[in-house]
Amino acid sequence: MSDFLNRQSSPLSDEQWKTFESAIVSTARQQLVGRRFIPVVGPLGAGVQHINIDALSGEFEASMDLEGEMEAGAIIQTRRSYKNIPILYKDFKIHWRDIEAAESSGIPLDTASAAACAYSVALAEDSLIFNGKAELGISGIFTVQGKTSLSISDWNETGTAYDDVVNAIEVLSLKGFYGPYAMVTSPKMFAALNKVYKDTPYLELDRIKNLMTAGVFQSPAICSNSAVIISTGAQNIDLVIAMDLNLAFLETAKMNHAFRVLEMVMPRIKRPDAICTLEKNGC
Repeated sequence: MSDFLNRQSSPLSDEQWKTFESAIVSTARQQLVGRRFIPVVGPLGAGVQHINIDALSGEFEASMDLEGEMEAGAIIQTRRSYKNIPILYKDFKIHWRDIEAAESSGIPLDTASAAACAYSVALAEDSLIFNGKAELGISGIFTVQGKTSLSISDWNETGTAYDDVVNAIEVLSLKGFYGPYAMVTSPKMFAALNKVYKDTPYLELDRIKNLMTAGVFQSPAICSNSAVIISTGAQNIDLVIAMDLNLAFLETAKMNHAFRVLEMVMPRIKRPDAICTLEKNGC
């Protein structure tokens, strides 16, 4: 296996490398939102550069009889496209004197810069999932053609958020998407859910969680006045991973050592009508 991460040339010891990897993974796990409800495919290998995206249509209701000879109405791939899997990355440097101090005095290397890079890459992954990347021809949950979009109410008024969610579920269920549902909001809209629901002892968030059995989440990648309800499942959306979050050594220049935190991922939205966004003009 090729050492494309250039680990053997790194000034870090095996133990130090593992410490940095651990900091990167733990930081990303705390931040990543899309992976909490979207099925993951892979890792397929860093050399996998593109993946197919199939749009599904047809008669989704199953047939039922005693002989199995009725026309079943096949689910078909109405459109297949191939997309290049992008690289998401962020670089950091380790000062040569820190390496020397670690070797001579046993002072542990600070992993904060690597963790900060992991945080940035995790945000980039969620932005790709929710907003896509128009320059690369990648659609996200909020930008894909064929999704349903409803106008969002003023969630500062008690009960309005719950009503919006119920309306979204009704729209999705009429299209044949019965859940499990997940909801993701901006931090601003998530904060608005933490108020008492009408004349009950429950938070509005608690009432909504009863409907969102796949979870309620918040992400800064979402526009501040927006939310989305998704009928989850790999038949609707998944996340293809060529290479999961990793650490690479780049070079030593002017005595200091450059590293990169990187991953290769691609969201695949197969049935856009499983998505209902709640939005208003302007963030």
